[in-house]
Amino acid sequence: MTIRLIKHISVFAFSFIVCVLCWDYSIRTFFPDFNGYDFRKPGHNLAFILKSKLAIMVNSKIFGFGTGTEFDQQVGWVESPNVTYHTEGITYTNNSAGFRSQEIDPTKKQILLVGDSVVYGGFVNNDETISHYLQKKYQGYQVLNLGGVGYGISQYYFFLKKHIKELKPERVVVVIGTGQDTSDVKINGLGASKPYYTIKNKELLTEKSNVDPDSLILIDDHVGRFSCYNIFLLSNSLKFFGLHHLQDYFCPATAGNRFETRYIIEALLLKIQKLVKESGAKLTYVLSPDRFTFINLKETSKSLFNKATHGLPQNIIPKYIFYTPEILMWNEFMKKNQFDHIELFSRFLDKDLTDKDLFIDWTYDNYHYSPKGSQIIADIIFKHFNK
Repeated sequence: MTIRLIKHISVFAFSFIVCVLCWDYSIRTFFPDFNGYDFRKPGHNLAFILKSKLAIMVNSKIFGFGTGTEFDQQVGWVESPNVTYHTEGITYTNNSAGFRSQEIDPTKKQILLVGDSVVYGGFVNNDETISHYLQKKYQGYQVLNLGGVGYGISQYYFFLKKHIKELKPERVVVVIGTGQDTSDVKINGLGASKPYYTIKNKELLTEKSNVDPDSLILIDDHVGRFSCYNIFLLSNSLKFFGLHHLQDYFCPATAGNRFETRYIIEALLLKIQKLVKESGAKLTYVLSPDRFTFINLKETSKSLFNKATHGLPQNIIPKYIFYTPEILMWNEFMKKNQFDHIELFSRFLDKDLTDKDLFIDWTYDNYHYSPKGSQIIADIIFKHFNK
């Protein structure tokens, strides 16, 4: 009786898995012409699709990465080349290299913008991104948008390394999200697998140890399409049945402690600097705050700053001292290593800007800039280059 029961359970489990895989493959294969499904938005899973009467579908094959993105062994995922898709009235177009830009013009000097979806231009049209507005100011150059949705700082390095030799830029601008990029170094963005670093002989390191970029050890240098995270979190059927949460039990964690995170981040900043320098280009880091941090810091700075400096001569009062630990950390890295950088939070305060001047509607998320915000950042970068 027990053996028969085990056989029945085994057959049922096998059949269930086959059905799940066939279901995933079917909706991805037989509904390729439906646009609008967006992995960039929380809640867009099979339940959402069914409620919408199959009005929103994905256009990638089984275990793909959704509209506009595809699997890549070196980076984890990349923006799909030669695609145009539409989501909620927004048009996204990638060129033949997968960049959200015009086709590469080898006759022009190039400026590369590297980062996550803040650079790519989440929730804004092709002509409303930071790279678009910067391009309008540099007619003799070509500004290329190398942003990738869900990328972390390690992927900025991997993606830049993948393309910098063929592009030969004059300038490279890396936009750092001071909030999301602090955590992205130790988790799998978009719920998908990506290469990541750990530290060689980390048990010998202390808080006072000098950061050595060569001490990083690359893990998963070639990501598998059917890696643990990809199986659990990129299958719509598993999401629909709630099974994607099992990845917490089956997939190895990549998170480290605070010290390891800081060390890896600084080492990656140095690796990017070395890569850009070897290409003959100039590097500028841009520190970008998220909306929530910007709102809170702006109000805190005004009230606490006035109280703390009441009665002091203006010429000895430091500016913007009430930063979060994350912003302080990034600023520390910039100054310690003498990186050329732009700290956007203080620039926004100098201009007395509000969150409504800079960010998209709050209902979307906490990170992306509006068309006006993108234009303001492009102006700041342009002025920095020409100061």
